[in-house]
Amino acid sequence: MMPEPVCGHCRAKRPNLHCFHENAYKGKFQVVRCLLCGWQISRYVPSKKYNAAWRRQLLLTFRAEMEESRQEASEFTDLWRGRHF
Repeated sequence: MMPEPVCGHCRAKRPNLHCFHENAYKGKFQVVRCLLCGWQISRYVPSKKYNAAWRRQLLLTFRAEMEESRQEASEFTDLWRGRHF
């Protein structure tokens, strides 16, 4: 179970925290702001469209899945030929 988020300054609980997104060039900022003391924290999240690492990982995953399915098909064909011929 995840711990409940609290303010890093005054330790206010979730009802006093406000989360929103600010658009940025080729991504977004995720911002959490405390409504009691004004403390805020943010992080930049690049858009998947522009994130080269994400695209590279997607391509590697796709290639691995294709190779795995080829091997399974080859094994099935070998088994089928061995049993029936």
